[in-house]
Formats: sequence, structure tokens, C-alpha cells
Amino acid sequence: MNIKFSLFAMALVNGVQSDTQLRGRELANEGYNEKIDKCKGAVCQLWGDPHFYSCDQQEYDCQAVGLVTFMKNHVFDIQGNLVPVGGDEVEWLAKNRVGRFNYGATFTNDIAIDVMPSDESVPTFQLGFGNVNKYVDEKTGQRIFPSETGCNVGRYYKGEYIGFGKEPNLMQCRDRCERHPRCDSFNYWADHACTLRRVNGGGHEHSDPSWGRTISGSMDSTCGLPPPVMPIEEQETRMKHGIIGESKGCPLLFHVNGEMKDISNIDSKNGYLYGGINSDTSVQMTGGGHQVIIRHKISNNSWAEAKLRLAGKGPGELWSCHWNLDVCLPESDKEQFKEESVGLLGTPNGDKNDEFHDRNGNKFDIEALINQYKRDNPDLTDIANKERAWLDYCYDNWCVDKKDAIMVPPPGQELNDILCQEKIYADPEPACIMTDQQVEAECGEMVGAAYDACRMECCNGSCDEAKDELRKLSNPEEPNTPEITPPAPVCNNDTFERTSETACPELSSTPAVKLLSSPSPPEDSVIIYDINPNAGNDDFRAVSFKVNNPFDSETDIYVKHEEDRLQIGIQDSKCGSRQNVESGCDNEAPTIEVACRNYDNVNPFALVKVYFVSEGFDFEGVDDSLQVDKCCADPELYDYNRVNVIAYTFEIQCSCPEDSATPE
Repeated sequence: MNIKFSLFAMALVNGVQSDTQLRGRELANEGYNEKIDKCKGAVCQLWGDPHFYSCDQQEYDCQAVGLVTFMKNHVFDIQGNLVPVGGDEVEWLAKNRVGRFNYGATFTNDIAIDVMPSDESVPTFQLGFGNVNKYVDEKTGQRIFPSETGCNVGRYYKGEYIGFGKEPNLMQCRDRCERHPRCDSFNYWADHACTLRRVNGGGHEHSDPSWGRTISGSMDSTCGLPPPVMPIEEQETRMKHGIIGESKGCPLLFHVNGEMKDISNIDSKNGYLYGGINSDTSVQMTGGGHQVIIRHKISNNSWAEAKLRLAGKGPGELWSCHWNLDVCLPESDKEQFKEESVGLLGTPNGDKNDEFHDRNGNKFDIEALINQYKRDNPDLTDIANKERAWLDYCYDNWCVDKKDAIMVPPPGQELNDILCQEKIYADPEPACIMTDQQVEAECGEMVGAAYDACRMECCNGSCDEAKDELRKLSNPEEPNTPEITPPAPVCNNDTFERTSETACPELSSTPAVKLLSSPSPPEDSVIIYDINPNAGNDDFRAVSFKVNNPFDSETDIYVKHEEDRLQIGIQDSKCGSRQNVESGCDNEAPTIEVACRNYDNVNPFALVKVYFVSEGFDFEGVDDSLQVDKCCADPELYDYNRVNVIAYTFEIQCSCPEDSATPE
């Protein structure tokens, strides 16, 4: 962040003193009395830029740049790639003399987790976002934040005052102006204040730096409209990435043992990236599409879990997509964890005073290092000296050597690019996009280190996340993960649920799926099933379904469709793929959601084109010249002299016809 404050002995809100234990955790049983989902044990956490809340309640910061070890023991080897935050924004702050750049502001862009490091049969998983920390306007070539496209940064409209309100984001501020008959311009401030103006053709002026960061726009501009989708240059990333956090649209990359997997068609709310509901090791999307949980079964009644929680405001934004992390180490292996677990998340043995140690488990005297810094730098504040000591500890002990790296670099980078970079101490004079008064309004009820943490995050535009994290830490009764009900089977052998004939009630005389192309599929076969004609909502029509391989041969399947990711009526082509799909029922096949077309006096519908590719199996009635659309597969991927391709185009209804209603 742009201000460095300690989380040491973090305090809570409303007058609670700084030595209060967060989340109500007692260290009885050495702290092994917490849960994530299936795991009961010691929970260790990091969040924000990043703030570490160790297994035994020690709180401190580490704003290294590069690959560091979060945890290493017999169950998990966890490494995180910490990347700089908002470097271009602090240039604006420096230019406008609002504080100074505080080097070392980072957050977690990628996490690699080697499950059971000594067991090669259990994979290494990696989840990240690629390079989402930069967005360049194609027209001007300048660095911008997507949500501020077309806006005036550091300027405001003066004009006639029309109204005022608090809005959670810039889009809502524009909407407030649009709903007022006389408003033609708006100003948006770092504390969410939205002021409406009527300038009647007048221009904007430079805002006073002492007011904090200002963004302004007019109703004639694109400011406050849905942001452009951030372009993805690398083809493999573009074809295989998923989405986490629908409203934020963060691209999700998933690697297994260093190989990027195609997750473009995985159900982002409840789908499995690896394994399934009965697997001993699994990776599942959950938490309403904002979390990923990695589970590993230690014994019949014991699970270890790592929960990656999406945070940030979206790709390319000032406070971009990043991970917050919770790790649960099960009570069943308590004695082993107490002896061997090392890393920035500490050792879960009930003693918070030995959380600082080297990679061999030897205790590190952090207090001695802090005191040495205080003696050497008497002009610095205590927190500035602590930050320097913590950064030394982080770099000297937990930066990952090249030979020990389990992470593959994001597309477009090499391993050397993600190893620890030059150590630069934080500037003791803070920069902040908010004024002192704005910070006080957000954080004033907090005391001690909780106030410091809130202020630090707010100064980089992440007040909402900071307050939410502090609230979760203060509420031990709040469940970490919603209960998940196993989905009912959608097929069994040759029987498929919610097909063209059964997706709508039996009284419907109109099938939900219409074949628009030839040749015909195999007789009595099912291709589209598990149809939900009402997958969207009143503002965003969508239909979801699964695709079956109806042929007596293993095939590759490509599904070309349309999506409206920003839900603004603009549809783009999208193509998902599955390789080596066996014939017949597959309850864990990914669910595909497709945007619908809406026309007057016509029931909403979606168009889907499904390709099947097989080597050695002859499809009947195919066009020998047919190839998979280049949107779906690189033209060089297949030797079309050796493989056969068949394609079907379907029209799928996005709501059941009116005559399907059951009479009263």
C-alpha cells in the first residue's frame, strides 16, 4: 500500500484494546479448534498487501516483490508471487505532491500449492490471474484503469450544484447523474462521495491535491460506463482461462503440475477444477463464484484445506485482482505440524512468540532486529523501523531459490521475472489517495493496530476490503464457507435429465432445443442435457446446459457460443473445449452458460455450435472439408487429413413457453 502501518497486535473496533485476540480464537489445544469447511484444526491467514495473521495469532506485514514461501510442511508447500500495487497511481500522487511513493506495496497475484510434497502422485496446483496489473489504452498508449476510461483524473467540474450522495463505485455515480433531469456532469471522490453538477458545456478544472483523488466525467463521455474487457494477448491464456467473480471479471488461470488446464467452461459457482465431490484431493470453485477451495483427505475423518478468496476491484484496476488466503492444518497431524511447519504463516504450536524462524525451523529474534533498527534510525517512527525489520526477515529467510520454485511464471514471463526482486525499504512519508478527514470517516471508530490497517488499505483505494476483512476477523461465529449440497445426478447410463423434451414441464408442446443444421445426430441420442432455460435473470437472459458425446468413440468437443460478460447487450464469441471425452453419461461434465438473444415478439434464445473431432471414427453424412472454427482451435492443432469433424448448430430456448404453465 501507499502507507505502511503495522498489524502487530491488531485491535478491533469500538474501543477494544490492541491485545484482543482476533476471531475469538483461544490458544487452548494449541489453537487447533477452527474450521474452514471439512477441516478442523489451526487456521492461518493472509490478506491485503499482504497482512499475515499466522497460525498462532502473530500479525505482521511482508511487502516483498517476488516469490516467497507462505508455508511448508508434510501436507502443503505453498508459494506466493507478490507483485507491486498501483505503481502508476503513486506517480500521480507524487506529481501532485500528495505524499510520496512508498516502495514495497504488493499483493498476491499467484499461489502455487504442492499437496503432499513427498508424494509425486498428488499434484501441484497453481491459481493466478496472469498479468492484470497493467492496462494500456489502445488509442493513446497510456496506462489507465479500465473503470476510469474516458474520465478526467485529478480534475473536477465546478458548475451549478445539483445534488450529492454516496455511491459504491463510479458507474453508480454516473447512474445517479443520469437519473437527474438537470445533471450533465459528475465528480467522484476517493471516499465514494458523488457530486452532481450542471456545467452546460463548461469545462473542468484541476482539483486541489489536498482534496484527495478526484475523478470526473460528463454524460457526453464514456466515464462511468461499464469498463472495457481487458485484452489477453497470449493465445493459450485467452483460450483456457476461466472467470472468477462475475461482477469483477478476473481471469483465472489454473495449472496442474505446471501445465495450464482449460477451465473456460467450468461452472464458476460450484464446479470442480480438479477431482470431484468424492475425491480425496479436489479443487472446487465455491463461495458464490468468488473462492477456490483445495481439499486433501489425510484420513477418514481428517482433511487439510486451503481457501483462496478473490479480492480487488477487477483486472487492471488500481486495486487489482489478487488472493487472500486461509489455510487449515488438521488437528489429526498436530504434533507433526508443531515440529516441522515453517514459512511466513508460522508454526502452529500455541506459542505466538516463535512465529518468526528461518527455513530450517530455527527461531529468529525479530525483536532484536527491530531494536537494532530503532538504534540505527532514531529519526524514523517505530512502525517504519518495524517495517524494515519485517522486510529483512521476509527477504533473508523466505524468498524462494530458483531450484526450489514450484510455481511456473505467468504467461509472458520467465522464472527469473518472478523470483525476489531488489529489496527497497518503504518510504517513511506516506502517500494517500484520501484526505485525513476521509480516512477518519472510514476508520475513526477503530483503535490501535486495527486503525493502522484500515488507514493503510484505504489510502490505496481498498477501504471496503479492509473493513470486510477486519469484520471477519472479529466475528468467530461467521461461517467461513457456505454449506454445499451435493448436486443431484443429471444422467445415468443412457438416461439424461432436463433434455430438450423434459427441460420444461410435460405440458409444453415445444421442445427446448431445435437442430438448425444437418446432418442429424445418431438416432435416439442426446447431445444437450441438464438444460436450465432460466439461468440468467430479468436483466441478463442466459441458458445453461451440458454437452454429451453421443458417439461410440472418444472425441474432442468444442462448443462455440456467445457471451455477454459485462451484461450490457454486447455479445462476443466464446469457445470452450474438452479433450478425449468418452461416450455416455458424465455427471461432472462442465456446465456451459450462454447469453441469450432478445428480439421483440420472439421468445429469447441462444445459438450454440458444437463440434466433435475424432481420429479413426467415421461420422455419417459429414462434410469432408469441415474444420473446427479457428476461434475454438488453432488451425495447426489437427491434421485434417487424419481426423473427422462433425458439427451441429442448436437453438436453445431461454425460457419455457407460456403453454408449459401447470394449470391451477
